[in-house]
Amino acid sequence: MVRWVLRACGRGASAVRVFGSIVGWAVALLALGVAFTMVFPSIKPVDLIGGIGIVSIAAGIAFQTVLGTMFAAIVILARDRFNVGDQVHVGDVRGTVEDIGLSSTVIRSFDSRQLLLPNSLVPSQVVTVQTGYERVRTTVTVDLDLATDQDRAREVALAAMLSVPQVHADPAPQVLAAEVVTGAVTTELPFWSGARQLETREAKDAVIRAVLRAFAAEGIGLVSAW
Repeated sequence: MVRWVLRACGRGASAVRVFGSIVGWAVALLALGVAFTMVFPSIKPVDLIGGIGIVSIAAGIAFQTVLGTMFAAIVILARDRFNVGDQVHVGDVRGTVEDIGLSSTVIRSFDSRQLLLPNSLVPSQVVTVQTGYERVRTTVTVDLDLATDQDRAREVALAAMLSVPQVHADPAPQVLAAEVVTGAVTTELPFWSGARQLETREAKDAVIRAVLRAFAAEGIGLVSAW
């Protein structure tokens, strides 16, 4: 029943599994307590609850780290900020979330290594969810020769970016002069593409090659690009 409700609310598979298990264990313990008081009538429910409380405190002290990690997992799943399949950046860890368990979150790095991220670290870290939105912005920077016709260079760069299939037309790409340095005008070329890491890498590669080809064809002087 709990799993069905969670699925109906759009929760991910990890949240359904973990919260379903927690509720299942809670119901089982409650049933065990009721059965215990029925078998031993001399034991009052309040005594049983008090005993459970004492045991819980002792267990909390003895297993503070483990319980802290489990509580962190519950917080992560309850907030529902990222799910299995999302691409995230947590500290030095980057990759695709494969599973969110009670002790750790399993992440597959972009070079196909399995990383186990302790859940206790996540609440205290800045978590970047790369796939939190359908598209992200990437910027390519070029240094145009100071003698170059900047307006013409802007038109050529914009047309080149719009010719790249991976670049979204809405929001449209831009060509923005950032600063003037010795012998060059530093120009930024921000554009939007799909949010997944491979999509952004492929889009950036395609934009760089398209802009370089267009500049070469038009004889536009380029000092450097990065």
